[in-house]
Amino acid sequence: MIKSKNAKFMVLIVFPIAISICFCIFCHREPISSDGKEYDIFAKNLLSFKGYTLDGVTPYALRPPLYSLFVALIYLFTKCNPIAVVIMQIILVAFVPYILYKTLLFAGFKEKESFLAALLVALYPFGYIYVQQLVTEPFTTFLFVIAAYCTIKIWLIKDLNFFEVLLLGMIITLPSLSKSQHISLISALIISLAIKSFFEKELLKGAKKRIIPLILGAVILLSPWALRNYYHFRNPAVLGEGAFGELLLKGFYETKDRWLLLTFWNEKSSGEMQSFKDWQIKMREAEILSEEQKIPLGEAKAKIALDEIRKEPLEAIRGYFVRLYSFWLMIPTEQSLKMKVMTIFIDLFLLILAIIGFIVFYDVLLKKIFPVYLCLISENAILAIGHMEARYSISVKIFVIMVVGLLLSKFIERIKNVRE
Repeated sequence: MIKSKNAKFMVLIVFPIAISICFCIFCHREPISSDGKEYDIFAKNLLSFKGYTLDGVTPYALRPPLYSLFVALIYLFTKCNPIAVVIMQIILVAFVPYILYKTLLFAGFKEKESFLAALLVALYPFGYIYVQQLVTEPFTTFLFVIAAYCTIKIWLIKDLNFFEVLLLGMIITLPSLSKSQHISLISALIISLAIKSFFEKELLKGAKKRIIPLILGAVILLSPWALRNYYHFRNPAVLGEGAFGELLLKGFYETKDRWLLLTFWNEKSSGEMQSFKDWQIKMREAEILSEEQKIPLGEAKAKIALDEIRKEPLEAIRGYFVRLYSFWLMIPTEQSLKMKVMTIFIDLFLLILAIIGFIVFYDVLLKKIFPVYLCLISENAILAIGHMEARYSISVKIFVIMVVGLLLSKFIERIKNVRE
């Protein structure tokens, strides 16, 4: 095992960079494609003082603004070069295993356990697929592991002062301005602290010292975005106007059969294509309903989705549990057949080991990292309601693979003890 701290830092940084570069060379994707086209436009419009818009005029709120600001900042110094964004994403993702290593040390895990867990995360290849594209995941994953460290700090240290907790609360809330689902982290921490304070019979003290400053920190950070949305749409939601209806309708149709485990045998299954066509038809119906009833498009989408769920409740329930189950095993549909098969088998193997690891480390994880896992469980449950993609599961995978690393460390330690 590597003993030098500098050597550990280098190992945990070098592997992610090397794997990211390999993906860029051997599994090349255009930086500006899919969602990247919108982020590119957002960034350029921000630099041109046209606001957070797609057309240069109409305010936009469906996507949170932080990633677009990140891209705009890089564009400012690189003459709008998307390759510069890719390079910066590779650098940010490279620090994720090391931050995780420091988080585990802070939580009280042994040096060897922490390093092996972080190393396994560093070596997990499919966490680097998206670094070469303008999508939120690499940037948000970096923010999320920092937020997780801050979460565990508040969870374990009781003598932090009001302003320290407020500042940490703002950092924990920050990833939600890049990916809205991560609002569940600050929510999970507040709920966890309330439960903990209640059982320790210190609810009032806990609220005063930690819960109130956390809420205040979240409010301070989210207020500008919420007020901006309210001004333009009369809707202060962090997700923006129409997001719930969009995701609900998209989720019900697009995910009916899409992520069943056997779909990786075909590039595009007939069931998936039919569901996509059904969704397109319903989208058009939502547009007509919006015009006829003079209601926001998002509200019209939600109405149609809820009507469809009432018509097919069993299908909706089945689809929900399929998505819930398959969240870990999601694979990007554009991968080659060989890559899909390899991804499925590696992820299945890791999932089995992770379940064993959770059983072995149950008490320790519950005491030291409970709010983070509560966040990831709730994210999974909420995302399964609507539209989901393979890249949404990256933050979940990091902390599940971490448990596999802890289990592997325990296994190696027992083998050494038997030999001695």
